[in-house]
Amino acid sequence: MVHICNACGRECVWMSDLVTHVQAVHHGDRQFECTVCGRSFSRSGNLSRHLRLHTGEKPFQCTVCKKSFAYCSHLKRHLLIHTGEKSLKCTICNKSFALRTSLVSHLYTHTGDKPFQCQICPKRFRQGSNLKVHERMHTGEKPYQCAKCKKSFAWRTNLVCHLRRVHT
Repeated sequence: MVHICNACGRECVWMSDLVTHVQAVHHGDRQFECTVCGRSFSRSGNLSRHLRLHTGEKPFQCTVCKKSFAYCSHLKRHLLIHTGEKSLKCTICNKSFALRTSLVSHLYTHTGDKPFQCQICPKRFRQGSNLKVHERMHTGEKPYQCAKCKKSFAWRTNLVCHLRRVHT
């Protein structure tokens, strides 16, 4: 089961992660504000991690394939690729998954459910994170900013391409 934040649609595998997210992002004194997008945080460490979205910084590197990640949790999830461990199985088709979120997402392919609907257009999504990215088309939000020239992008992949093409 995936636990979903009512405020922003973030998906958490564990209820404890959702509680931590809600307390850190949606409640309390949020005195640490991002100068790029205006999002505020209750802890300076959360702001520091958030800033990696804008800068493209990826300090966590896989020792096997050298791929880098912005967050330690993403590196840990990536390492499952190298171990081949897939302990979660779909009860409908027996397909195996390493991550609970991948299994839950896969289950929607059997049911056809797309529970996340855009409030502006009729498009629907299986994952809240995909809806959030889609909504940038409507809002014009560009949360990924180049640290060198301050140009902003709606998608992280565009920032990465920009950094390679313009600043290397």
